Amino acid sequence: MKDKKGLEKGIYTGISAFLLMVGIITLTITTSYAYFASKITVINPDNSRSEFTTANITAEYSDGNAITLSNAIPGTSSAIKTIKFTNTGNVNLAYKINWATITNTGITGLKYTITCDKTATGTGEQLAMPSTASNLITGTIAPNATNTCQLQIFYTDTDADQTNEMGKTFSATLEAVAAPTE
Repeated sequence: MKDKKGLEKGIYTGISAFLLMVGIITLTITTSYAYFASKITVINPDNSRSEFTTANITAEYSDGNAITLSNAIPGTSSAIKTIKFTNTGNVNLAYKINWATITNTGITGLKYTITCDKTATGTGEQLAMPSTASNLITGTIAPNATNTCQLQIFYTDTDADQTNEMGKTFSATLEAVAAPTE
């Protein structure tokens, strides 16, 4: 009987030692992890070299981004759209205005003129109207600056009989796109 008690005592002692060892290891690992995970060190915060840049451009269209010419009379009809770009960020931004959609039900002699306050590629007068979506102008705008562009579409008199174009319409939508410059 004495051997049985000694065996039970040995098993109890072994289990207790094992549980104590698991507890110590768990406590050591958790304490070490918590120490390393929660420690934040700031080195020289007064001379930080972190620099943040923002890129933000808005495009404001007069009366939305659509432009329409309805029941046009050659030489006298036109439609005007103003687009104002504003860069509220602190980096230069490249922008472009695209013809997103173009619908022409049969008006010949359509031309357009586009001018901008600041330099932009694609500006000009009496330009031929494209028949499909394409780029209109591109440019770059400085931080905290604006650039206002004006698009005028007009129906020119071609000195030919244009009576069969009566009741025809032209419509287009514009799309402004921006990207940071490098």
